[in-house]
Amino acid sequence: ILGAEVAFFDGISRARDIEKLTIQGTNLMLLEMPFEIWNSQQIKEVEYLIKERKFQIIIAHLDRFLWIPGNKKWIKELLELPVSIQIAMAHITECRICKMVVIF
Repeated sequence: ILGAEVAFFDGISRARDIEKLTIQGTNLMLLEMPFEIWNSQQIKEVEYLIKERKFQIIIAHLDRFLWIPGNKKWIKELLELPVSIQIAMAHITECRICKMVVIF
C-alpha cells in the first residue's frame, strides 16, 4: 500500500488535498515534526488535524526530538493528544528508550 512520511509545515492543518498523503485507504498520517524547538502553534495544528480534519496521527521518530533543548514541554503537550508514536527499533534495542522514559 502507498503511504508517505509527511514533513510538518506551517499551515498543514489547512492544506488542501492533504488527505492524499495519508496511508492508502485510511485516515492515518505519519507526521514528522520539524527539527527545531516546537511551539504552541505547531501543537495546535496537530490538534486541528485530529479533531477537525479527523486524521489519526502517528508521530514519526519521536525519539529524535527528545534531545532538542526546549522541546520537552511541547512533547508532553503533543502526547496529551490522541496520537500514536513511531520510533526506530534500533533505539529500543540500544535502550535509548530507557532514557526517554526517565524524561517523562
